[in-house]
Amino acid sequence: MIAGAGAGSDDGDLGTALDLVAARAWPAREIEIRNGWWFRANDGLHRRVNSVFPETDSTIALADRIAEAEAFYRARALPPRFQLSPASRPAHLDGVLAARGYEVESGVDIMIADADALAVATQAPALAIALDPALSDAWLDVHMADAPDDATKQRKGRMLERIEPRHVFASVAIGGETVAAGLGIADEIWFGVFGMFTLAHARRRGHARALLSAMAGWGLALGCRRAYLQVERDNPSAIAVYGRAGFRTVHGYHYRTLWDAPHA
Repeated sequence: MIAGAGAGSDDGDLGTALDLVAARAWPAREIEIRNGWWFRANDGLHRRVNSVFPETDSTIALADRIAEAEAFYRARALPPRFQLSPASRPAHLDGVLAARGYEVESGVDIMIADADALAVATQAPALAIALDPALSDAWLDVHMADAPDDATKQRKGRMLERIEPRHVFASVAIGGETVAAGLGIADEIWFGVFGMFTLAHARRRGHARALLSAMAGWGLALGCRRAYLQVERDNPSAIAVYGRAGFRTVHGYHYRTLWDAPHA
């Protein structure tokens, strides 16, 4: 497991702690840490695992660090991409990349909640929630219900099987059919909520809230006192669901990508 911040992160810089626990949670196929930056590549599946996480400063000239990152991604037939937040280092990196021609993509909010408050949410007595340590086909089928093809779904499955921190695949079944899924990943005082999805015909029935409650209970049992999740800013319905469950936005990030050809 990649080393990082200690358990005292709740007393330090919140944004830095959240960036780090989220980076440790989502496992790229390749991770190389070079002069304080994480170079992550995963065959193009998801921006998060195909981008630079600029964790710390370095004495290396910034232009040289950027050139090294660009060479890393181009060698893998991927566009150079950076995940950027107010905690990224150096602090002026976003402006430097903008001047270099990098385009902004996909603003994301990071929301947090107290795990104990999240765990007390009520759920329908008949709701069957499974908490499994291993990935199942039923869970993956729900999580990737909108996947463009089976190959993409299988690539995602392989990535999920690489998760190193303690984790749980949570799901809701109705009449024997798995209809909602979520993933919890524990890291010291935090647990992250990932992969939330409910099938279209089962929405608006409280399944997401029930999954959040069950995963919060799981996290509390491991000593996780706080929950976090990441949601794209252009998804107001999801943001509203999480807000009603007790999450609040405290941090965020976006990507900058350098396209070698005009990109729509």
